[in-house]
Amino acid sequence: MPNVAQVGHVDRRRTLQPARPPLVVGMGRVCAQKDPAWFADAVGSLRPSAPDLRFLWIGGGAPGDERVLRRTGVELTGWCDRTVGLETLARADCYLHSAAWEGFPMTVLEAVGLGVPVVVRRLPSEPGTPAVATAADPAHAARLVHGVLTDGDRRRANLAAWRAFLQENERGTQSERLALAYGTGQRAGRTQVRPRSLAVAVTEGLEQGLRAVSLLSGGAGSGRRWI
Repeated sequence: MPNVAQVGHVDRRRTLQPARPPLVVGMGRVCAQKDPAWFADAVGSLRPSAPDLRFLWIGGGAPGDERVLRRTGVELTGWCDRTVGLETLARADCYLHSAAWEGFPMTVLEAVGLGVPVVVRRLPSEPGTPAVATAADPAHAARLVHGVLTDGDRRRANLAAWRAFLQENERGTQSERLALAYGTGQRAGRTQVRPRSLAVAVTEGLEQGLRAVSLLSGGAGSGRRWI
């Protein structure tokens, strides 16, 4: 069941001009699962070739985990609500996802939906992510990020690859899959529900749940590409 990013409400006027200096962001709760050390290592690999870059983590966490990022010059927003988090993400020139384990992060869907190039860490749990956007290690991530920041063709190729990869993560496909899953006939003693109506109801329930999770986690929601 494909997840769908809800970013239509985000104010994108700030994205009409590229951020100066270029802005690379991470996002989520700063904890072992998000592996801030991996993100920090990528930052360290990028600094020599791009000393003017700005690095920002949208979210917060335990002081010790935050220090791992601050030591390499990464700024942190701290906890913020979903709208502020997404508006900050929309200003980025690249989103770098460093999680050590995950299903499929909602933040990747949101970044691509906002037109922000994405570089992810290679994970066994999510095979098939675009090769032009998947890093084997922090040094490789640094090279991929540097490419989308300095080469317009690579930036466009990154977004095109993600959009192709995520082409089924849209409302129509989600509704159709929900209809197939829940609208397959009448059960004993129950009134049959029209598949499309049920699909819409379940979709709206999922959206409400995602908004609640994002608010509780300070706008740093993550989820799965597939439910």
